[in-house]
Order: sequence, then structure tokens, then C-alpha cells
Amino acid sequence: MEKKEGPERKQVKILKCAKCGKEYIYDSVSRSCPECRGSLKEETVVR
Repeated sequence: MEKKEGPERKQVKILKCAKCGKEYIYDSVSRSCPECRGSLKEETVVR
């Protein structure tokens, strides 16, 4: 048996606003930030 250390980490796609830095759940439709109308760029993060 393998020991698991800490919570399981997985890669998650998010959209991050280039203007204000807010992060949003990845959805392939939206490409502008609802807060400031800045452009959202796709990022993959480990959470």
C-alpha cells in the first residue's frame, strides 16, 4: 500500500484576468472578465 501525503493535488484549468488578476472557473465561452472587461487567459494550475 502507498502512503498518501497531504491532500490529493490535481491540475485544474482556470481563466485569469490579465488586467485585474481575478481567477475564474474555466469555461470555453467567456473570454472577458465580468468585473473589469479585461481579457482572460487560460492557465493550468495545480490545486
